[in-house]
Parts: sequence; structure tokens; C-alpha cells
Amino acid sequence: MILVTGGNGYVGRALCQRLAREGRDVASVSRKEYDTQDYPSLVGDVTDPASLEAIFTQYPVEAVVHLASLLNTASRKNPDQAVRVNVVGTLNLMELCRDRGVKRFVFGSSFNAIGSRPNSTETCDESVPSLPSEFYGETKRFVEQLGISLADLGAFEFASARMTVIVGPGEPSRTSAWRTDMFNLLRTGGNIHIAFAPTVVVPLAHYEEIAATLAVLVQAEALRNRIYHLPNESWLVSDLAEMVEEIGNDLRVECGDRALEGIPAFVSWERLREEFRFEAVPLRDRLLDYREESG
Repeated sequence: MILVTGGNGYVGRALCQRLAREGRDVASVSRKEYDTQDYPSLVGDVTDPASLEAIFTQYPVEAVVHLASLLNTASRKNPDQAVRVNVVGTLNLMELCRDRGVKRFVFGSSFNAIGSRPNSTETCDESVPSLPSEFYGETKRFVEQLGISLADLGAFEFASARMTVIVGPGEPSRTSAWRTDMFNLLRTGGNIHIAFAPTVVVPLAHYEEIAATLAVLVQAEALRNRIYHLPNESWLVSDLAEMVEEIGNDLRVECGDRALEGIPAFVSWERLREEFRFEAVPLRDRLLDYREESG
């Protein structure tokens, strides 16, 4: 069985659904149960080792995709809780995987582990040293090194999957509703506010691309590397706004004045493409397809 922590999240659900469609035995673990007919939805908390132990006792877990995490804003506001969830909670899970003989551990990391590259047009690949510029990124960097160290000791196969700013249809967040509104409002029209300045470049990825590559990493016969940058496209915000208005029906996009912080603007994912022959669907095509499907 493949166990997906944070399986009730945006990417987690898409990953579980994809694995179930492919005929894989998969289960989701979240702090709250949710309705699903295709795979078990289990209640568990990475900060509670006993709840994890009960799941591993009941199910024959062979691989884990670990997506449960406090995100950037929450980590900044609650650093103590971020350590408990992002670091100690991950250690709880890793130790259990080691003790139960789990073969592979795929960690949902972030471009925040790389750190900011202000005003740089250099494209970062996986060889660029990790220099996080935010606390959230530091928790991701630490767990990457923890996973690599345990893998070196033979605990399990480890892969860190670094993700970027994720977009797609769904429930808008309070802090960055534009990431879903650019899909949700395609046919109905309306106003979208992107917080970034028009001259900022932001790396974006559709949630289905992230789910697809996580599915590849957890199911691959072998992994040649420990760190992978997941698919992304670097968009000049003014160009992104123009494209969304062009594709949408009576959509108006306004930009703010925010700079890109915590992550680099240009990130290469050639390692994943070359190793697994993976090709991503362009964001423009995702928008066009969604406009047609929602009509």
C-alpha cells in the first residue's frame, strides 16, 4: 500500500485519486476523515506517534508520500508548531517507516528550501546549495537532509520532491485566492487580484502536474537521485494577467506590488524530465481545457 499523509489537501487528493485510477492500493491520512469511495480515508496525526503506529499495524505500508505540513504563512506565525509538525512529525513518520521496513519515502518539499535569488535570472537546478531565506524553507531543508542521512544508513529509499506555487480550480485560500480564481472565474467572469507586481516573475505549476510527478516518484522502479525539482513554468506576472484575461470571459486581472520572496524565479526540472521522460501540460492548455470542461 502507498500511504499519503496530508491526503485531504489540494495535491494529496489529486494524488490519491490518480493512484486509485491506476489500480494502486492507496490510503490517505489526514487529521480529519473525508468521504471517498475509491480509497480509505484514515484519521492520523504525524505529531501523535500512536495514531501512526495504529495505521501501520492495520495496513501493509510499502511506500509513503509525505505531504502533511504547516505551510509558509502558518509556519511564520506559529514557528513552534511548525517545528512540531514539519520536523518532529516527519521524524516520527520516518522512524516508523524505518522500523516497519517501508521501501520508499517521498517527501513533499518546496522551492523555499532553495531560498531567494533576488533579481537573478540564473536557473537553479538541484546542484544549487540550499540557502533558505524563510523559516518554512529551513524546516524543509532540514527534513531533506534528515531523509538523505537516514537513506544513507539504509532506512529506506528517499526522494525530496520540491514544489513551487501551485494553481488550479478549487476552494480559494484567504491569502492567495488568485491561484484558484484564475480557473474558477474563467466562464463566469469577475475580478482577480494577483498580489505580485507586474514586473515580477513567478514559477507556477498546475496541481495535476504535481500529483502526476509524485505518482511517478513513488512508483518508479528505481530512483537515481535524492532531490527532484517538480515541473514549473516561470511567468512574468503582467504576461500571466494578459493570458488569463484573454482566455477568460469578462475577466479583469489587477496586479499588486509584492516582490517574490523565499523562492527563486527560475527553477530547472530537467532532472525529472530526463530520468523519467515526463512531459508537463502547459499552463495555458490547462486553462483552455478547464474553460471548455466547465462550460
